[in-house]
Amino acid sequence: MALCAGAGGLELALHVALGDDYRCVVYVEREAYAAATLVARLADQTLDTAPVRDDITTFYGEAWSGVVDLVSAGFSWVDRLRLTGNGVVPLGAAVAFLRLRDRLSA
Repeated sequence: MALCAGAGGLELALHVALGDDYRCVVYVEREAYAAATLVARLADQTLDTAPVRDDITTFYGEAWSGVVDLVSAGFSWVDRLRLTGNGVVPLGAAVAFLRLRDRLSA
């Protein structure tokens, strides 16, 4: 499972590192340019064929619980965190990722 998949570079690296033992079963990417590049890489078979979803905040990950062994996430945490008096607070996509991670690992 590739969350915030971008153009699929992290998944290409996972293929190099893990070989045929790695297969992505779903990609999630909301940025239009990155998603278009991702779809092009699916079409030319550079990446594993799998569904592409467009928003991590509405992605229903529970269906993948028990099926997925590895979740990759390729977004920058720098603009997704806020420092408060109580410590660091995740924002936006980071919150969605953490909630999805918790649901998948339950």
